Amino acid sequence: MRLMAGLAGASVLALAACSSSSSSTVQWNSLGTQSVPASKSYVPTGVTLMAALAYNKNKVKTPPATWEELTQSQWNGQVGMNDPSQSGPTFPFIAGMMNYLGSVSAGQNYLALVQGSAAIGAAFGDKNIGIEYLPPVTLLPSAIGIDAKAPAAEQAEAKQFVEFVLSPAGQHVMQTGDPTGDSLYYPVIQGVKPLPALPSLASTKTQSIDPYTWGPQEGTINTWFDNNIVR
Repeated sequence: MRLMAGLAGASVLALAACSSSSSSTVQWNSLGTQSVPASKSYVPTGVTLMAALAYNKNKVKTPPATWEELTQSQWNGQVGMNDPSQSGPTFPFIAGMMNYLGSVSAGQNYLALVQGSAAIGAAFGDKNIGIEYLPPVTLLPSAIGIDAKAPAAEQAEAKQFVEFVLSPAGQHVMQTGDPTGDSLYYPVIQGVKPLPALPSLASTKTQSIDPYTWGPQEGTINTWFDNNIVR
């Protein structure tokens, strides 16, 4: 997030370089529409969600349904999460919580409340692991940008690659390359369905966060997390 926002802000990414492909040939679905930056300096190729609540179905019969419920005393010491300074995708989750709660300080108070010593993990295909998305869940788009300082010929070739990635053929490659890992994303293109292993988002509330607002704060927030949450 910080990287893409910083590159765009420094004019390292070609502003609107991908607009020709995104406006004329690509039909975004609702997730794609939420994920395209206003500057058009890069394009989303798919989204994952931050964060999922993974739990042991043998031990947890009624998992929390909201972020507020996760602060109840019964979950004290039972909740774990990754360190955003070590796991890049974790920062959008933290930023999303702060965005949802209205401020950095509100998010800090919440994270300090729900921190615990037990790490939560989930293995693909483990039938004992349940997954819940607590609303709102934050969209984490994968993205492609084009170097604004590259020669015109290279930028033209890059645009062709972007168009391929956003085409049905390109999406097929993405969804078949790693079906138990990176292929488990939600498409941003109309007519492309997620792999069957992914849960439906029909009743899941999502939110997008502004990379130009939260990206520059990533270093400061990660430092706060390491100093106050990581023990």
